[in-house]
Amino acid sequence: MPFVILGDETYPLKTYLMKPFARKDLSCEERVFNYRLSRARRCVECAFGILMAKWRLLNKAIETKANKAERAVRCICLLHNVIIDLEGTTHYLLFFKKLHKFVDPVRPEQMSAVDNSIGPQKEQLM
Repeated sequence: MPFVILGDETYPLKTYLMKPFARKDLSCEERVFNYRLSRARRCVECAFGILMAKWRLLNKAIETKANKAERAVRCICLLHNVIIDLEGTTHYLLFFKKLHKFVDPVRPEQMSAVDNSIGPQKEQLM
């Protein structure tokens, strides 16, 4: 199955882009497709919101070559998943002390404030 971009009605129909059916005279299957596509888009938007809350680098344009930007985003997703796996363990603070030498994420003492602001939907990304 190929990778696709999820879009809304304003985007043109392309082979790499999934967009909803026009809103008039929809069959039951088309309404279900539109609903599921909308839910998928909301999940993706929520995931990006969670990442942007923890990693300030994503709050602005990443001014580098596309392959380096892709690598940075993949690393952020990986680090996000490691953080989730380590939360509540004694390794958590040790990990942050070592990580702080290389990147500038939200400090560990700020994490609870960030996590509470996004609600209980802590999900692994990637």
